[in-house]
Amino acid sequence: DVNLSDRNVSASRLAEDLGLDFVMKSKSAILSKDGKGVRVNMMESASGTTLSDLKREIATANSKVDDIRSAELAKMQQVIKKNPEKIKEIEDFINNNFKRIELCYTPKALGQIMQMQVFDLIIGNVDRHAANYHVNVDKSDPYKWLITDIQAIDNDMSFGNMSADEMESGEIGRLIPIMRKNGVTIPALDEEFYDNLMNYSVEELRKSQFDLRSEDELDALESRFKRVKESLAKLVEAGDVKLIKKDDSGGWKTAFESLQKMRNEKNGSRYSSDNSRQDTYFLSGIGFAE
Repeated sequence: DVNLSDRNVSASRLAEDLGLDFVMKSKSAILSKDGKGVRVNMMESASGTTLSDLKREIATANSKVDDIRSAELAKMQQVIKKNPEKIKEIEDFINNNFKRIELCYTPKALGQIMQMQVFDLIIGNVDRHAANYHVNVDKSDPYKWLITDIQAIDNDMSFGNMSADEMESGEIGRLIPIMRKNGVTIPALDEEFYDNLMNYSVEELRKSQFDLRSEDELDALESRFKRVKESLAKLVEAGDVKLIKKDDSGGWKTAFESLQKMRNEKNGSRYSSDNSRQDTYFLSGIGFAE
């Protein structure tokens, strides 16, 4: 589909301009098929695995561990019956010897997640979910797997004529506005990315996209771009969005805790597992490792 290819190329160009190296590069090409030229999309291959596949892998492994724990505890029922005061000691022993896998974000990966949300708002990507971005994982600790970085693929459902007001409504697909009634859904941003975004002009934006997007699409893109920049600038000035350096582990930990608080308050943010329409791909079942 020519239009789908162009959307991915548009996303790739804009990501490169903004310094987002986790968005897979994409370009259109003409290939020969049955003596005819066929236009196709060529996207850079992503490493790692999708978050959805990773979570399934961990869930399967942890389910087996839970079965083993239950079986071991059942073997100790006679001891517990005679010495009920030892139940916690026995449970701790079993849990420490049969460990579940914990999945955690690193500061770099969490920063990329925040950047991806801003990027998706600008391009109007209504379909970012657990199967269309990849994660690379450090498994050197067999019981604590670390998401080291992400790679965004599949920007098919992007661009179009969505206005800035529609973008902020929270009613279209999986797009989540920067602000919700209960607070900010992006509590922190990478300092370098923020500077790149603020220094990128409307003229540069339109120049990078004029050959791929219609005039109506360009106008809609411009309106979303301006609104995102204006909103972020106000929130940064007010201190509601913190600008953090890539290697500031403490700063990213604070941002993660803020997101967890929002999730616990069940405010319907993109990070919550309480709204099935939004998918549960950001925070549910994932911790943070400094």
